[in-house]
This record gives sequence, C-alpha cells and structure tokens, in this order.
Amino acid sequence: MNLASLGLTAEQERVYRYFLRVPHADLGAAAEELGVHHLSAVVDRLKTLGVIDVSLAAVSPAKAVDLLIAPTWPT
Repeated sequence: MNLASLGLTAEQERVYRYFLRVPHADLGAAAEELGVHHLSAVVDRLKTLGVIDVSLAAVSPAKAVDLLIAPTWPT
C-alpha cells in the first residue's frame, strides 16, 4: 500500500518503512543510509502523526493507516 494517498510524502513514507524494518535505529546511520540530511525533521513529523514512537520504532502498518485516516477535527 502506498501511504502517500493517506497524506505522507514519499520521503516520509521511505523513513517510516525504514524504521519499520530497523526499529530503534541510530538517526545518523539512518540519515546516511537513506540519504536524508534533514532526517530529524522528518522523524519529528512522523512522531507528531503517531506513526513513529519516541523510541524510533514504527507502529504497525495497520495502526499507521488507522492513525492517518483518523479525523483531525475536534470532537
């Protein structure tokens, strides 16, 4: 499934998938491997969305989809 249809950029999706494969990876190593020099900003956004936790582990794809399609307006 392509997460771009749920609002992630291609770069955010690459980073999410990386941390899905390599949970708790070192940010420096991940930035080098992915070629993303502003990785901390991308990770911060993914944390805000809830698809990566504070320990740098990605939530399951099913949970990520649920989080990304959840309404964002106040109830």
